[in-house]
Amino acid sequence: MFDGGLVVADRAMGARCAVAADFDGDGRLDLVSASSNDNAVSWHRNLGIDSSSGKLSFSIKKQITWQSLGSRIVTVADIDMDGDVDVVGASYYDSTVRWFENDGTGKFTPHIISTAVNEGQVSVRCLPCRLLVLCTACLLVVSWWLPRHFKSGSFALVRVLLLRT
Repeated sequence: MFDGGLVVADRAMGARCAVAADFDGDGRLDLVSASSNDNAVSWHRNLGIDSSSGKLSFSIKKQITWQSLGSRIVTVADIDMDGDVDVVGASYYDSTVRWFENDGTGKFTPHIISTAVNEGQVSVRCLPCRLLVLCTACLLVVSWWLPRHFKSGSFALVRVLLLRT
């Protein structure tokens, strides 16, 4: 039975999405969130059980980016197959899908995958070395592929499937 829940953050303006994963390699599930009003993709480090309250505790939000205009969606996967969990986010107002490469300690490097996802709601799904983006308003499925031995962090467009003309 729930006891009212746990407030992780009260400063995620326009919170849209949150996903759990271990971003710093300590074995505890942290949280990543997308919030549209403050254009943020942030992560919250799991600090474990607070000794005074006996409840799970998280850090204040840590910046991944504060320039994702109208941040809507985040998802997680080991995109570059280096053993740590990366973040992918989609933002509405700048029509951009970004990959945030994690160094394994919770420090992220941004990479722009596309600036052409510009209609309606966007859903992002990650698989190792592959990223699928579904734009429901335009009924468009886009697939990107990350070459196994890459240096630039750039994705190659593999397939665009238009489901409606």
